Amino acid sequence: MKTYRSFLPSQQRRAFSLVEVLVVIAIIAVLAAVSFPVAGKVMKSADIEKNRVIVKALDSAITEFYSDYNYLPSEANSDTKLSNIETINMLRELAGQRKERNTKGKNYLKGIPTAKNDRNGIRYGSGDDIDGFFCSFGGDVYVILDGDYDGEIRKPAGVPSSAKDIRGRKALIWTLGEEEDDDSAVVMSWK
Repeated sequence: MKTYRSFLPSQQRRAFSLVEVLVVIAIIAVLAAVSFPVAGKVMKSADIEKNRVIVKALDSAITEFYSDYNYLPSEANSDTKLSNIETINMLRELAGQRKERNTKGKNYLKGIPTAKNDRNGIRYGSGDDIDGFFCSFGGDVYVILDGDYDGEIRKPAGVPSSAKDIRGRKALIWTLGEEEDDDSAVVMSWK
């Protein structure tokens, strides 16, 4: 004898209706739309903070080098912005890779990370030689040394700051933001 199961309403399997599925998708879309700008701001803030860390670490390295040798790690005769190659040569001196000015071969760059995808740190080429230095947005890190040793460096053009001359520093180091007109992302060693 065959027995048949009777399905009571409480035992029936109920599927989601199209309206319920669409409501859930709409809620997820609204949450995603709200969270993307917030996540972008958080990531930008993190990149700015990474820039502060590498600017501060380079400033400390130059100051420590000056304390040890009583001269700067790059031969500069005036307060002019270093070119990319001059910055790389200065970094090589600070890392102890070149010993023209860093005669002890001490590595002053311990606090600066290795760049990943040409972002946020020092890039090493063949033979572990330094061949690049990048901020967290992928742009350059700029340096002006007090090449005339007068304790005063003129504020670089194009950098937002109310000061005209910066006193008491051996170097000015700065990075620009991801976009040229975004002054909120500029990081300066003298601020």
